[in-house]
Amino acid sequence: MKAFAGQGFDVEVAGRIADARKLAATRLPDVALLDFRLPDGSGLDLLAALVREDPELPVIMMTG
Repeated sequence: MKAFAGQGFDVEVAGRIADARKLAATRLPDVALLDFRLPDGSGLDLLAALVREDPELPVIMMTG
């Protein structure tokens, strides 16, 4: 995330789906980088929620 911040992007980090939903409730991101496996569920669930809010949202899915 430091690489993105170093390029001038505003970066918000959430390690749990619940935290990401709180962030998205205040402002949807310009792009989302999501992990498939999160401590409180699947990143696919979060993806579905974000895309419902903004169908044009660019999303990058990753996994360890």
